[in-house]
Amino acid sequence: MHNSDAVFTDIADFCQVLLPAYKKHRISNFKTKNRAYRFSIGEVMTIIIFFYQSGFRYFKM
Repeated sequence: MHNSDAVFTDIADFCQVLLPAYKKHRISNFKTKNRAYRFSIGEVMTIIIFFYQSGFRYFKM
């Protein structure tokens, strides 16, 4: 069984390093909407990682 808290904290730490570097190097000529998201990037990445480790074939809600 996975320790979900440890995985999430590792992913959150990774996102704290990744996102500033991504925002610094991305092309910003496009009009983008700054929306408030319901989930953080780390939460979405955690869900996706656990989905792929679970062995299920389809991601349906």
